[in-house]
Amino acid sequence: MSNIQCAQCNNSPACNADSFFESQLFCLEKDGRKWKENKGKSVCEIGFCFIAVDKNELGLVQGCGKCSDQQNLTKCSNCSAPLCNTETILPPPIKCHHPNINFQPYIKRNKTCHHVYDSCYIAWDVFWRG
Repeated sequence: MSNIQCAQCNNSPACNADSFFESQLFCLEKDGRKWKENKGKSVCEIGFCFIAVDKNELGLVQGCGKCSDQQNLTKCSNCSAPLCNTETILPPPIKCHHPNINFQPYIKRNKTCHHVYDSCYIAWDVFWRG
């Protein structure tokens, strides 16, 4: 039963209808070290979900709360709809040139980076290959 979403009501008879459950705010939850997010198991009483990049863990963090209440996070976005805190509400990630070393001459293509990256780099070997 630990992986079941739960919303409790006690303000009227037969209040535990589908419409009550669907009106509750659940957030996706994930810490920076995990690969996949989970649906929140309890109602987010704060009224906001967030998604951000954890500067220390270099990973995405999702949960219940406001960006302004979190620490060590960048690129943070709030939302207030059920399960709304997905990567789509973050600012677009940067794109960097990425050489394709399997083809000569070395053709560069744009590569979309993960949200944790803030910059691109360029490096050349002794033969001036990128």
